[in-house]
Amino acid sequence: MNKSLIVIVFILLSVNTSYAKMKVGESRLIEESGDTTIKSTNGTEVFIGVSTTFSDEQSALNDAVLDGRKQILQSLEINISAEQNVERLFIEDQTGIIESRELFDSKTLSVSKGILSVKPESFYLEKWERQVSKKEIEYEYKAWCLIRYSSSEHEQIVTAMVTSMLDAANPILSRAETERQQGQVSEALRTAFQVNELISDMTDYPAIPVQLKTQINSVQDRLAKLVGSIKLLVAIYERVAGERNYSLQFQPRLIEALAQHKTMSLQSSIDWSLTNADALLTDPALQKSVAQEHGVDFILAGIAEIQKINDSKAKYGIYSASLRVQLKLIDPTSNRIIWENTIPGELIGDIRDFASNENDAAMKVLSMSKRCKDKKEENPYQLLSRNILDSFIK
Repeated sequence: MNKSLIVIVFILLSVNTSYAKMKVGESRLIEESGDTTIKSTNGTEVFIGVSTTFSDEQSALNDAVLDGRKQILQSLEINISAEQNVERLFIEDQTGIIESRELFDSKTLSVSKGILSVKPESFYLEKWERQVSKKEIEYEYKAWCLIRYSSSEHEQIVTAMVTSMLDAANPILSRAETERQQGQVSEALRTAFQVNELISDMTDYPAIPVQLKTQINSVQDRLAKLVGSIKLLVAIYERVAGERNYSLQFQPRLIEALAQHKTMSLQSSIDWSLTNADALLTDPALQKSVAQEHGVDFILAGIAEIQKINDSKAKYGIYSASLRVQLKLIDPTSNRIIWENTIPGELIGDIRDFASNENDAAMKVLSMSKRCKDKKEENPYQLLSRNILDSFIK
């Protein structure tokens, strides 16, 4: 009798031990919890977030919620790329679950905040064990969550957010218009940029009611009128080996980069036979006179010069050149230098290039088509223009 019992126990233990053994690298599901129907649920207003595997349960739940909310953003035609700067904030809701809050780029920020107000309806969690070595087993978790998000909910959220931003933008824009009327041009431009930050890309939000789009267009028209009334004279004198260069390269490219930002009204007509380029950089009286003559609020003055044409390799048909640039953004009314920069410098490094003749080498350097030391991807003229406009905000 006792022997039979021992045999039965031995058999049961053998079976259990056989089940427990896995080969190295193998995994198996050992535990399930939550709503098991989530994996097969679908619908036009249902989003199933799926996590990757984690070593702890909570991280898996967080990641599933994150994935579900990303799907909602993508369904609203707001694309999320790996290059976008995503900052994760964690908040604890009433259920005790730590949720991931994402702040995307400026266009996505407000919409994502609205989506955060929509809570997951249910979860499903799997626990797996994996044989990592003969003696070691690791446990992994994978989660699913179900989030319902309807187009009507989205319209309500977007309407509330856009209304809030318009309520904030209108008084700021009114202040900028008053500053412009009072001749406080720098202040008006700085305030206008604040408004632009609030309303930029606002019309791209899906599900904005027609009435709100009309209000947005009205604010944008007022902003464009205000900024367009502020005039900037771009006066860059170009020299090659001490002689004036009439085939302009630097100035038109910088103007093109500035124009892409759709800010101030840009002018570039200046008679260099009547204006000394070096004096325009340093003489406040001349700066004020030129501003009055051209009816502008600001002057972007500068000299772009090819200081050296190296023909030591001329016998091989190769000419090299280097660029030196001095730029100043001037407020003639207050005799204030708003911004200044030199090339080579901290913003843009040494510019050198070569060609089969002197003229082509000089033109290539003035175009800044190649940069030797500064390897940033941004076009050098775009970099300069953004830096110039940023200086008004500071």
